[in-house]
Amino acid sequence: MSEGLGLIISDDHEATINSFDAVPLTFRVKDLSSAPAAWESPIEVMNQGQSYSCAGHAGAANFTHRQFVETGEAVKYSPWFSYITSQRASKQFFGRDGGTSIKSVIDAATLDGCCLETMCARPSRYSTTLTQDAVRDAAAHKHVGGVVDLRDWDTVIDWLTDRRSVVIGTKWYSTQANVRDIETKALGSGGSFRGYHARALIGWATNGVISPRVLNSHGSGWGTNGRATIERELWEWWKRDANFFALGFTDINERIPARRDWTGFQWTGGATPDGVGGQA
Repeated sequence: MSEGLGLIISDDHEATINSFDAVPLTFRVKDLSSAPAAWESPIEVMNQGQSYSCAGHAGAANFTHRQFVETGEAVKYSPWFSYITSQRASKQFFGRDGGTSIKSVIDAATLDGCCLETMCARPSRYSTTLTQDAVRDAAAHKHVGGVVDLRDWDTVIDWLTDRRSVVIGTKWYSTQANVRDIETKALGSGGSFRGYHARALIGWATNGVISPRVLNSHGSGWGTNGRATIERELWEWWKRDANFFALGFTDINERIPARRDWTGFQWTGGATPDGVGGQA
């Protein structure tokens, strides 16, 4: 296999969602025509290499995105910490580089949080060692307070245009290595089936319609600097797979998503890199 994957499919998504207090999705009708044509958080793309840590990367990217939106801080959360603690939480995968499930990533983040990348970088070989400093740092950061099912296209677009992130789990085919800026159905379903892959949605672009922007842990050589825009036809094809998921997380003290009307919206999220600051 030329690229690392590692998503282990769990059928416990509904149980995971239901284990949290309800996160109501009482979306107002939003005038998306007044939203910026494109926005994504400036997350540094990371490369999982040949490890099977994609779910840890997707979880950590989600935490990094939320930190930026909430505070303007461009910090990095540790994919390896998320991966190893999720394996431990599963009581099934711990001790070998064989992947993990998104349910286990959620369970670990709920119990342990996630530390910064500087506290727990990916080792040169698989290791379950976590320092006490990393564990203490994680306890103060990014516990999951709620999980929302976002498989519906309109719902996920509404969530993303509130500058929230999403973790997705999809089939992965060999032709997806050839994605550049647009991840089409032809590229997302061709060649040989390689397994399942977890990634993070970190913003949106307008390609005829508003579409999700995905961050891939295969490094900056994939897509355009590790990013691509997902075509709706591919998303609808993914939905036909019972194992497909798209999940939004909220922080432990953020049970109910804040709903915004884009009319007259003023960005107040801290740092204002290109495409963020000013009035939408």
